[in-house]
Amino acid sequence: MRGKIISVFPCCGKTHAATKYYSELDCIDHDFYDWKYRSVHREKIWLKHYMTRTVQLRYKFNFIFINALPEILQCLGSGYNMGDTAVVYPRRKLKDEWVERAKSRGGVSQFPFLLEEKWDEWIDACMSWPGKCYVLESGEYLTDIIKSLYGVTISLNSMPGKKASKLSSKAGYA
Repeated sequence: MRGKIISVFPCCGKTHAATKYYSELDCIDHDFYDWKYRSVHREKIWLKHYMTRTVQLRYKFNFIFINALPEILQCLGSGYNMGDTAVVYPRRKLKDEWVERAKSRGGVSQFPFLLEEKWDEWIDACMSWPGKCYVLESGEYLTDIIKSLYGVTISLNSMPGKKASKLSSKAGYA
């Protein structure tokens, strides 16, 4: 098993990192959560499938970006043996910024409202993670802190509004 799991809060750039830096990072965004049609029965099936697939992907990629929802973090911490999983999430006070990110990225129209409603619950779940954590500051994304997490350097030259020198070198661990 070679893959490192990075459990990332919504709107932190999982998809962008996996799409833009697929070759450099040898990574995948394993985030296919279906908000609109979720039900209690389906959630149990979805969660088991999501975690099983995450384990399988560890054999194929160096980095697997997954969501940092409470139910996923609970599974990571109990029985799925996810080793050195890191959790990335924003500071609690950045709620408004993250809700705006959710609105501007498109996708499921109800998601920004769900994010706003569940913000404290989801942040609490991330903060309670016993392992490696990284707390994002205003304007930061997953690509800004990947070096701090695992010593991986990626080129940020083509990222809008970012420069290679912007890569966070400060200790952001919670």
